[in-house]
Order: sequence, then structure tokens, then C-alpha cells
Amino acid sequence: MTTPTSPVTLTPLLRFPEVCKGNDLAEMLLISLRDNGIQLRDGDILVISSKVVSKAMGLTAPADEQAEVVLSQSVRVVAERMTPAGVTRIVESVAGPVMTAAGVDASNTADESILLLLPHAPDSVAAEIRDGVQTGWLARSGASVLTGVVLSDTAGRPWSRARCGRWELQKSSYSRSTIIRWRWFQIRVRSSSSRRQLPTHRSVIEFIRGA
Repeated sequence: MTTPTSPVTLTPLLRFPEVCKGNDLAEMLLISLRDNGIQLRDGDILVISSKVVSKAMGLTAPADEQAEVVLSQSVRVVAERMTPAGVTRIVESVAGPVMTAAGVDASNTADESILLLLPHAPDSVAAEIRDGVQTGWLARSGASVLTGVVLSDTAGRPWSRARCGRWELQKSSYSRSTIIRWRWFQIRVRSSSSRRQLPTHRSVIEFIRGA
């Protein structure tokens, strides 16, 4: 007989403030957990957008140099195509994954003049945040807790059959209490249409290469 497993619960941290360069993400997470009335327990995993990490670390570049910035964040170009907006490139990024434009992001930057870059060492970043959260939680509550931290992002596949879909990536994770030690892999597909969209075989191969 199969042993029943506990359900997975996803709980958002509401009213999380805008993150700026130099902010202590572990401290901000602890304050938000308190304000949302959430008590951490062993085995909880904090999922953090890589964009938030990039803002806190000040990983920015001028928006008017996007093409040059993409190449500077790339190990190799996997494919490229001319579009009305310019050249679109799928590359193997310095940060690890194979993705469009090396993950250089111009959306939700809080400043239209800048681009956000991916952290080059996401495992180390996740470990630092996790240690900060655990140390801070112990100081506040007097109780130790074993948690995990995941850095995540959403990546589009511009030339796959999943034209309306988005890939949700786990960029890094860190947990000493479990065997969670994965980096840059696909965890789910999200589509804006009611019909499930499937990637091309080439897209899948590109994600495997980036692992």
C-alpha cells in the first residue's frame, strides 16, 4: 500500500517591498514572514525570484547597451534570428542555463534605463540567503529551523511550438538537510491558453545542456 504524502502548500509573502541595491534579502524575508503571520518549520522551502536577487546585488547594466550586454553574459551562441526589434539570441549564459538573451531582463526593473543580470553563482547566493534566514530565525524565535532556498525565474522559448507558454526554471537551490542540490532545470510549463503547449525536442535538449 502506498503511504499517503503530505500536501504541498504554496504561500505568498504579501506586501513584499521593492528591493534595492544593498538590501539584506534574508532580513527582508524574515520581516515579511512575521508581517504575514507565517511560522517557519523544518522542511519549508523559500522560493525567491532571481530578479529580486539581482536587484539586491546591484547586477545592472545600461539598457541602451542590451546587445553588448547579452554577449558579455554569454558563453556561446546557440541560435540567433533577425526580428523587427533586432537580433534575438538563444545562448548558453555565464550563469549556467541555455536561454534567450542570457537572461538579461528589462522588465520590472524599477528604472527603464537599466537591465538586470543573472547572478553568476546562484548556488552560493541561495546558500547565503538560507544561512541568513536560519540564523535570523534562531535569534528572533529561539528555535532552530532547517529550510531550503530556491532561486527561480521564467524563461520564454521564442521558436518552439509553445508560443504562448513559459518555462519555469529553478536556477539554484540549497539545503543541507536534504539532497536538494540541483541547478538550472525545468520544473513546469505554464501556458496562457487553455490548451497545453509542448516544447520542441530542440528546446528540451537546450535545457538539458544548460543543466
